[in-house]
Amino acid sequence: MATNIPNEILQAIFKFVDGKDERDYGTLFNCALVNRQWCNNAIPILWHDPFYRETNDSVIKTLMSFLDNDQLQQLDKIRHRLPLIENKKFDYPSFIRCINLNMLWESLYVLYSPASLEAQDTENTANNGNNGNNGTNGNNGSDGNNESSGNNENTANTAATTTNSTSVQHPSDPDLFEDIKLTLTVLLKMLAQKITNVRRFKINLKLHSSNVEETQKGEIKNKILELLLEPEISDLLRFTTELQWFQTKPYKGYMPQLAGICSNLEKLIISLGNFDESQTDDATAFIKAQTHLRELEIFNCSSGIQKLISFSRDQVLSIQVLILYHVDFYGCGPLISLTKCENLRHLSFRYCTYIQKEMCNPLFSANFPKLKKVEAPFTSCPVLEEWAKNYSK
Repeated sequence: MATNIPNEILQAIFKFVDGKDERDYGTLFNCALVNRQWCNNAIPILWHDPFYRETNDSVIKTLMSFLDNDQLQQLDKIRHRLPLIENKKFDYPSFIRCINLNMLWESLYVLYSPASLEAQDTENTANNGNNGNNGTNGNNGSDGNNESSGNNENTANTAATTTNSTSVQHPSDPDLFEDIKLTLTVLLKMLAQKITNVRRFKINLKLHSSNVEETQKGEIKNKILELLLEPEISDLLRFTTELQWFQTKPYKGYMPQLAGICSNLEKLIISLGNFDESQTDDATAFIKAQTHLRELEIFNCSSGIQKLISFSRDQVLSIQVLILYHVDFYGCGPLISLTKCENLRHLSFRYCTYIQKEMCNPLFSANFPKLKKVEAPFTSCPVLEEWAKNYSK
């Protein structure tokens, strides 16, 4: 077994392994079981994006164990459900660099679902019976110094949990959503205290698990978005460099408020869907508030594209990548603003409709000193497609 590999080399290897699929996740997890040094270097990488996969209630259980007494008091009315994790070897929340708001919500929904609560009831009953018979929690065999894979597995998994024995009363839907919102609020406040640098924040509020009407879903989504404006939570976005916003239709005036907090983005991926004119204006204001934006990707935009890409003075100098996907150019004028982006390196029009030669003429005659990659497949403008093919040759 190799024990003298420098930490820097181990970290470089583990980051290379981290390819965001189940096989790589399993490989990294196994690396954390080799010995203490490997565990110390693999755990931060495993935890930098704990919600890249689907819902993960075990991550929620681990995060809950880091709530302080004041935060736990805020959850008094649902505290009987909180699983408590023993033997925390690492400050797991501090490793997180990527937050997926939808996965947080969905994971809480799974954790608080009736089926999950019934399973917890069963586990509580079994644990209480075992504790009564054995008088031990089963952890006395570990002294914290063992470097064997068995001890590291407990560390990497953080799966040794106990729950309070109070009988669980399964909530109705309104109570369930209030419980989730309250828990989400407390968790986000804890994360804002623990994380000094969120690199990527993803907002994609689909609420798959919710069995409420669409109008109620809209209200729930807006309440979740409002949380991000609270002073104790907004620090999560203050220094975020990448924001992914997918088809979450916010109430009017939300995005300009958010722009006052989140204005240091280097990368913005935004899917506008069926935004109305006022919300498109809000999205435009949000984009214009960014002064360091290098990559902008706009998906599923049905109106207002000319406003969205009328870049400010700072942005025409900073934008290097512009990707437009399923964008409707109906009513758009000449794309003059794009010709001013002298540092543009990658320009893409994919599946764009109602785009015409007259709109693109300024691009055809412009000088882009750094532009290397141009794409325009499946657009409504054959001339643009041909220009893109010739430009990239």
